[in-house]
Amino acid sequence: IQEKRYDDFFEDFAVDIATFVLRDMTSPEGVFYSAADSGGEGDEARYYLWTEDEIRSLLTPEEAGIFIYAYGVLKGGNYKNEVTGRILGYNILFRAASSRDIARRFNMDEAGVETLLASCRERLFKARRRRPAPPMDDKILTDWNGLMIAALAKAGAVFERREWINSAEKAARFIDQKLRDKKGALLHRYRNGEAAVPAFLDDYAFFALGLTELGESLGRKEYTQSAVKLMDALLKNFADGDGGLFFHDGGDKNLFLRKKDAYDGAVPSGNAVAMEVLTRLSASAGRRDFSGAAKRIAAAFSRHAAKYPLSHAHFISVSAGL
Repeated sequence: IQEKRYDDFFEDFAVDIATFVLRDMTSPEGVFYSAADSGGEGDEARYYLWTEDEIRSLLTPEEAGIFIYAYGVLKGGNYKNEVTGRILGYNILFRAASSRDIARRFNMDEAGVETLLASCRERLFKARRRRPAPPMDDKILTDWNGLMIAALAKAGAVFERREWINSAEKAARFIDQKLRDKKGALLHRYRNGEAAVPAFLDDYAFFALGLTELGESLGRKEYTQSAVKLMDALLKNFADGDGGLFFHDGGDKNLFLRKKDAYDGAVPSGNAVAMEVLTRLSASAGRRDFSGAAKRIAAAFSRHAAKYPLSHAHFISVSAGL
């Protein structure tokens, strides 16, 4: 029997995220929206919160007791409003007990626990869908789509979910076909049939990462070669002679500053992702010059990263492999 390469917890986590993204965050064209608001009923995050009474009204007494224990539900609530600081009986559902612990407490077998909890979650989900839906930010951004393409392609390969890889491919085709200007250069934003705004560093680097993951997951060289073309354009138009990559290409004269950094924010830095892609493509595409470019990026930011390591996690993790 072949030993599994991962823990079930991580697969379940990946399935939950991919299911949400493909169900709620995907446009009819197969690309990914920017964000879903947490509101919907006036109170921040209310759409996703539950009171104990709401749960008991949807489940049988036996089911409710098990579910409430499993998901850390408190009568007084476990959620504190970020603005007022008040706790008003709302709960964020999280897995507070393992299947083994639940089975022992309620004299059940673990398989029965998971079957019961899945049934309960489905009923709560259907009830939640009847609530006013949170507003959706339906912009299509090249950089964020690149990250989701990369995530779905990699997770699809690891967990043998071909449908995730297919979704990543569909999004990549859309970006490649619809987010280009008349000269073939990448664009940043698409909405309501209009593509606009010249692409930034993150757009090139993140989309190239997505294509690189697709190439490796499927063993298809065309994706790898597309990533190579993006990185060639990036190095040509964004590179600083002293090392590192600027955030924009300097074509828009209204942007009189060209910043250059490698610290992570809500997403990893464009310079760190570019360094990762260059390193990987130097091997998979036989571009030895890419390895040199990656090392120049590393040299440009290494001192700052050493001083502030927690702000440069992706940069440091990539640098360690150079």
